[in-house]
Amino acid sequence: MNNINIIADLTETEKEDVLDKMFDSVEETIVIPTTIGDSVTLPSTGFYDSTITWKSSVADVISNTGVVVAPTDGDVEVDLTYTINVMGKTRQNTIVVTVLQ
Repeated sequence: MNNINIIADLTETEKEDVLDKMFDSVEETIVIPTTIGDSVTLPSTGFYDSTITWKSSVADVISNTGVVVAPTDGDVEVDLTYTINVMGKTRQNTIVVTVLQ
């Protein structure tokens, strides 16, 4: 029996609990330094065949793929927002990083 059949038999509350645990497991693997001086690897996949997409609040300093262009006018604070997609459901969170000059 595969995981989808097992999940289909759960109540809605049980399904939400399982999905929360799945999201938590994926999130635990997302480890990004809070101070960045060089390009960083932003994970794009995770457990449970999940996908992770990224959005940078200052894309000319750190791109949505983690490529860093050092700022010239001092350190810059950037919000890196990730969206995890597991089984068609999504969870979003933000990591605040400082990109060094």
